[in-house]
Amino acid sequence: MRPLLIPSLLVVGLSACLPKNSDDDSGASGWSGWSGETSVSSPGSSGSPIEVTGTTSPTEDDDLQSDDVVLDLHSGGVSLTVLRSPSDGYDFGLAEDCGDPDTCWLAESCVTDTAGYAFCHDAGTTGVGLSLVASPDDVVSSSTTLFSSGLPSDQLGFMLDDGSRCWAWGDYRGYFVDALGCTPW
Repeated sequence: MRPLLIPSLLVVGLSACLPKNSDDDSGASGWSGWSGETSVSSPGSSGSPIEVTGTTSPTEDDDLQSDDVVLDLHSGGVSLTVLRSPSDGYDFGLAEDCGDPDTCWLAESCVTDTAGYAFCHDAGTTGVGLSLVASPDDVVSSSTTLFSSGLPSDQLGFMLDDGSRCWAWGDYRGYFVDALGCTPW
C-alpha cells in the first residue's frame, strides 16, 4: 500500500472545512447527520445497478476496471464493494472539493491532512463499509467517515490504490490524478 503522505498544512478554523446540512439554520458548523440516499453503482456506469451473473478469476495481468467497483453513499455513511480484485488489496480515499483546498475535508484522502487529521481506509480485496460519524474526533480508519449522501456528489472524489497503481473517479477525481497520478475513470 502507498504510505500516507502528510505535508505541512495549516488549516484555520476546522469548523469552516466541515460542511453543514443545508437544512440546518442553527448557524452551527460541522457535520450534522444528513438524510437522503445517493447510490453510485460504479465509477464508469450511468447509474444502473451492476448485475453479477458469474465470477471472474483474474489473471496476473488483469487490471482493475470501473465496473469492478460499486460505491454507495447513503445516510449512514459509505459502502465500497470491489466485485473482482486483481490485487492483494486497496487503500480507499475520499476527498471533498468545496472550492478552497485549504478548507475542504481532505483528511480521508490518503494524501494529506486537514487540521492535523489524516486517514486512509483499508478496503482489502472486497471493499469496506464506513459508518457516518458527526465529528472528526470520531473518524477511525476503515471503520467510520464524515462522508455520506448528505454531501453534494458533484464535489466528491474517490480513489483506490493498490500500492503500485491507483484509480480515481467522481467529479473531484482530478485531486487524486494530480496528487498521486491516478488513472481517471
